This record gives sequence, C-alpha cells and structure tokens, in this order.
Amino acid sequence: MERPTLPAVNFFGHAAVAGWISAEPRWVLGAMLPDFVSMCRARVVAIEDPLVQAGVDMHHRTDDVFHGCPTFTALQRDGVDTLEARGVGRGTARAVAHVGTELLIDGLLLDDPAACEAYRAGVAVSGDLGIQFRRGGDRFAELRARAAGHGLPLGLRAPSDVAARLRRILASRPRLAFAEGDDDPVIEWLEATRGELEGRVDTLLTEVRDGLGAVDMDARRRAILRSREFPYSRGSESV
Repeated sequence: MERPTLPAVNFFGHAAVAGWISAEPRWVLGAMLPDFVSMCRARVVAIEDPLVQAGVDMHHRTDDVFHGCPTFTALQRDGVDTLEARGVGRGTARAVAHVGTELLIDGLLLDDPAACEAYRAGVAVSGDLGIQFRRGGDRFAELRARAAGHGLPLGLRAPSDVAARLRRILASRPRLAFAEGDDDPVIEWLEATRGELEGRVDTLLTEVRDGLGAVDMDARRRAILRSREFPYSRGSESV
C-alpha cells in the first residue's frame, strides 16, 4: 500500500543549512521555497532567477541527506513506536514522528544567530524573482508577506505550539489527521523528544554537514552560476 505523502514544513531548518554556505537572501529564499509552496498549495512551473533555483536545488539535496541521517531515522522510528503504544493511529504516529521531529529541530536552531539572520534576510526578499506559477501565486505572495511581518517562528520552541501546528497541517489528510484524544500523547512525546534532541542536535547537524560535504558543492555552483555571481560568504564550499 502506498504511504501518504508527508507535508514539508521545516523551512527554518532549510534557511539555517543554506546559511552555512551563503547568507545571500535569494539563495536562502530558494532553499525555503519548496516548503513555502507546499504550505500554500501552490505549483511552480519555472524559476528564472538562478540564485533562487540554486537554493531550491540545495533544499532537495539537504532533504536527501537529512532523511538518511542515523540520528533522525532513530528518533523517527522510536517516535512511531512510542506514539502507537500510547494509542495514536499508525498514520498519525508516522506523520507526527517525522514532521514533529523536524519542527523541534527548527525550534532548537532558533538559538543560532546566524540561522536567524539568514531566515530574516530570506523572507525579506522583495521584487520579481521570476517564479512562474501554474496555480497559487497569490497565496504564495500572501504567505511571504505574513512571514516577513511575523518575524522568527518562535512558537517552534514550545512543544504545545508544535502540537497545535501539527494538528492544523495534518487536518486535511484523513489518514494522518489527529483523532480525538491524540493531543495529550503527542504533546508528551514532543516534550520528551525535545529534551532528547537538546543533547543530540549537534550530532545530527554534523551528520548533515558530513553528508552534504560528500558532494562537490563548488562543482554544483559552477554548473549553475558563474563564480562572480555567487558570493560564498563563509569561504569553503564544503559544508
């Protein structure tokens, strides 16, 4: 049986990882773009801005690496087992363990000033980015405006706020949506997992850095852009 697609919402983490390489705002916005598009149910058919497109490519490479990290896969597996043992349905447990872990990591990354700076710069980008939409362009514009006006997503630091966000984003997915009585076990699991992540997040980030470092990021850059067009503010392209 085909598993339902999980929603993509860990935009702050993508801004943080993109910032390891460059804080260029259009690059950072591109790294968050797939999540923003998913959140507002838009569909992009073309991106003319090369820096934005490079950021999108970075997003997908980061997801490939992150979802294979031993620390993340262990937390997700344990989360599914724990939530199911507390009466949460299989589909909901799987979605919460996956997306909830990502959101908790975003909440911890809010303590990183460089990540916060990259995020603020990315959501503040204005002007025509050459993004062509098949649908949802107006919703995307509204989401960008809200993100820029809202500031940092500080609610991600609180497990109760993360639980409310999970309930909201899963509500339209019948196989993943919260059932009556799911809130308490989900919050309890989020609180316990946040405490565990505080001691393991550095290991997880090292796994992500090592995974991305296995790719010649400079070669990817040269294939997309001329060197002078892409300002790597932190020197080395190996992340």
